[in-house]
Amino acid sequence: MSWFLGYYSKNNSPSQTRKIILPDDTIFKIETANYFLSAGGNKNIFFDANGKEVFVVSGIGIDKNLMTVADKNYWKLTALPKILNHDFIDGHYAGASITADSFTFFTDPLGLREVFFFETDDKIYYSTRLDLILKLGKFEIDFNEFGSRWMLLNQISTRSIVKNIVRLNCGSIASIQNKELNIKKFTWLPQESKKSISIIEFSDLVKEFFLLSKENQKLSLSLSGGLDSRMLLSLLLNQRKLDWSAHTFSNSNSADEEVARKLASHFNFSLNIIKPPKLSRKELFDFIKNYIANTYLTESAFNAVNLLGYDNLPDSEIIIDGGFGEIWRREFFLKLLLKNRKAVLDFDQLVVTKSMLLFRADIFNKDTANLMFDSSISHVYELMRKITVEGNILSENIIDFFVVKSRLPNYYGAEQNRIESKVSAIMPFAQYSLLNKLFSVSVDTRRNNKLIKSIIAENAPALRQFSLSKGNMTYPYFLNSFGKRIYAKVFSGLKKSEDSSVHNFVSVFKEFLFDSVNSSSFKNYQYYDHIKIKKLVDDIYEKNNMIKFNEFSWFLAFEIFRQTMEE
Repeated sequence: MSWFLGYYSKNNSPSQTRKIILPDDTIFKIETANYFLSAGGNKNIFFDANGKEVFVVSGIGIDKNLMTVADKNYWKLTALPKILNHDFIDGHYAGASITADSFTFFTDPLGLREVFFFETDDKIYYSTRLDLILKLGKFEIDFNEFGSRWMLLNQISTRSIVKNIVRLNCGSIASIQNKELNIKKFTWLPQESKKSISIIEFSDLVKEFFLLSKENQKLSLSLSGGLDSRMLLSLLLNQRKLDWSAHTFSNSNSADEEVARKLASHFNFSLNIIKPPKLSRKELFDFIKNYIANTYLTESAFNAVNLLGYDNLPDSEIIIDGGFGEIWRREFFLKLLLKNRKAVLDFDQLVVTKSMLLFRADIFNKDTANLMFDSSISHVYELMRKITVEGNILSENIIDFFVVKSRLPNYYGAEQNRIESKVSAIMPFAQYSLLNKLFSVSVDTRRNNKLIKSIIAENAPALRQFSLSKGNMTYPYFLNSFGKRIYAKVFSGLKKSEDSSVHNFVSVFKEFLFDSVNSSSFKNYQYYDHIKIKKLVDDIYEKNNMIKFNEFSWFLAFEIFRQTMEE
């Protein structure tokens, strides 16, 4: 990812009490009497050290007036003086501005990029990467904050899951003055409007994002067989003068490649099939460890393997990704809305919390599990109050706002941060300006894929002739959200087969896990249920029973992260 890392010295001395470990992809570093700053990763990182101010921006900003990618001059002359006003810039970014007497850190309002802080007696360390901060010492998980990240679909609060580390995101501003770190919270909630806007009006707003290519900037669409990337494809097909191509990830268990090839052949656009790199056992082991450290338990260890192809994305292009399109389709909490709409409108925190439960692995003792569940309910209630009281939202949009405020920073943000290691990536569905307008589109228009499919019909109606895909299954385009779920239940089991990659994955981590469960660190970890974990590991390795492989994969991810904090 494009990243920055450094510290502010409270005693105006560059001497370090804790060693900073710089990544191999470091591009520059500056050291003075009162601060250290380094940055690297994506070559498009913005940096300027001329004059009395130093600034760095990790990520990508979009000038909403000109619809161009923000460059160094834009950040320095236009954006930084107005950084508290988020209404004029889109994108996903985190940055810092350093002068002789102040440090200022800023983030995008949706929480897709963030900055972490760790304070000692003589220094305040900061970085856009949690894993780099964790290398500064030994840390512990805050199970009160971590609970919802483990027990629910995603974490609910936007605070740090690690004790003694401060997490800055969602448009908040941090400043260091007089040797103190101060946080100025930014509370943004999408605005409901009594005046609805039409599908055509909203479609026109979305089209503007593809004008990014007008200044010799090529776009590359991440094309899957899903509905969201299909909508983005329809907009690109309707603007043939733009310089763009598409890419899709080849996977033996996925129908995405099959659908993408058919679309490329019929509509005659360039399609790059990206195959995952062939890694040695050590390379795979290192990739998984780095992935878990970078994304702090967003995915299980095995699911991370499916993201290997992202390392081969074209680094000379802006990647257009269809992530978070679900919010435009009202896919989240669909079952809850169908079964208990009153609980949604009343925002019953217990009902909503239970509807978000996602079983990962039963590896913690009873007291820890109870703490995580109780804290999850508390955080659901906390966010609910912000939406209903501060945002004054009392309609069915409550559930959509809840998803925007919790899932973007806590699920999509970590992966957005990671893939920017080599590329510049934009999620049109997750843009501040568009989400502010989305809720002016009526609920009925957004329900059952109507908004997405209407935009497709307006821009490239021929796309409706081609099936959609999800996982290893294709399904008819005409199915709505409910129909797709029924179809998936009927046909999902027809193509299942035992994947040899599962057994290979298990063998790669055998030595690591046996060393781990026999270590004093593991045995003394007070939050584990050691009996359950031993049985889980024995089932996998001694009995070759893969029924609990998903639990095994999540336990492995947690154990890797736990060790990362203690190294």
